[in-house]
Amino acid sequence: FKESDVRSLPFPDASFDVVISRDVIIYFSDPLPLLREQFRVLSPGGRVAFSLWGANDRNPLAGVPMPILVRHAPPPERPDQPRPANAPNTRDPAVLEALLKEVGFVETGSGTVGLTSLTDPGQAKIYWEQRRAGSPASQRVLVRMSAEQQDAAEIEVVEAIRNLIAEGRADGEHAWATGRKPS
Repeated sequence: FKESDVRSLPFPDASFDVVISRDVIIYFSDPLPLLREQFRVLSPGGRVAFSLWGANDRNPLAGVPMPILVRHAPPPERPDQPRPANAPNTRDPAVLEALLKEVGFVETGSGTVGLTSLTDPGQAKIYWEQRRAGSPASQRVLVRMSAEQQDAAEIEVVEAIRNLIAEGRADGEHAWATGRKPS
């Protein structure tokens, strides 16, 4: 493994046959530099594949923790910069596919796949622990909290997740897009 900035990869041109990106592009208000860099490091004929959470309104489980965390946390010293209004909605598979074409990928495709995340309300705590460990956005809020605030927020988050699962509303969808670098 080599840690690097995805907008400036430390690899020569045409270094890889495949590039896989999971839940990364959503963090970029301008995804074109990222896509151009992936295109650059792919060998001719190489493939790229993206997978990311789809639209928020189709992923209720993913939206549960943040409002609760924000309510329990002190305000940030410096608020996050809002996403620019003209930033492309890369959670929309058609938008992501159009961006791939704009960069030069061919044989593109995109779509969504439904997810059945959790069916047992007893899994709520496990889901929260995974989310807590793997969500940079959640971590930015958690670091502002005292241990007591974190404990209170966790109780509320786990209960909200448990209720969503019990109501049968924990399903969601992932968006995907693929393309090939011309030979």
